[in-house]
Amino acid sequence: KPLSQMTTGVKSIDNLLNGGLRPKAIYELCGQPGTGKTQLCLQLSVTVQLSANKGGLDGKCYFMDTEGTFSPDRIRAIAERFGLDPEEALNNVYVIDIMNTDHLLHVATSDLIKAVEEGVKLVVVDSLMSRFRTEYSGRETLALRQSRLGYVLDWLIRIARLYEIIVVVTTPVMEVPVAFASLTERIRPVGGTTLAHATTHRFFLTSRSEKGVLKGTMTVLDSPTLPYGAMANYVITERGVEDAH
Repeated sequence: KPLSQMTTGVKSIDNLLNGGLRPKAIYELCGQPGTGKTQLCLQLSVTVQLSANKGGLDGKCYFMDTEGTFSPDRIRAIAERFGLDPEEALNNVYVIDIMNTDHLLHVATSDLIKAVEEGVKLVVVDSLMSRFRTEYSGRETLALRQSRLGYVLDWLIRIARLYEIIVVVTTPVMEVPVAFASLTERIRPVGGTTLAHATTHRFFLTSRSEKGVLKGTMTVLDSPTLPYGAMANYVITERGVEDAH
């Protein structure tokens, strides 16, 4: 049977994704701070709970938070927008504060599997790279960092495929100054080739403030099914991430 899709709660982004997020895949959201990466993750942790006829998967979310960005108040506000009970919606999001890369490895290889067997349909890692960058900062530690990162990603994609769930990770970007370069040549998501080869779909998020409104754009950087450079526009509001009108 075809796998069900999950709405992002933003029509323009759903259209960009040919209907929504699909199980058995890792979606990577990369961008500078303030572009909506975390806001979108918080919203997805609510839309996964919607019933199938409303575009959800009737499931729970497992949210690995490495930077202390998880916001219960945002979850409540987004839940109200989608007609869900705010407290119930919050209870359906398992938030794990990731302390270091050892903790992340442990969670990915043991705790996560138990959670998925108990109805988790969406796994979020926000942000995937922050602990790795803190602990492995020098060039001499790069090989070790990449092998440990590869190990975590390997587990995430295995779990996604085996249990037919969706994995979403966020990563920061480094802007490489290249004259007359294309977006992909200028923007380097942190994580190198290890990350690039492991994620199924990679998107670049940018934002700008116009007349007090935070407007964002999501662009396809790499995907086996979506056209490179295709874009979707959105706005970030008190109610989460919404269509730009």
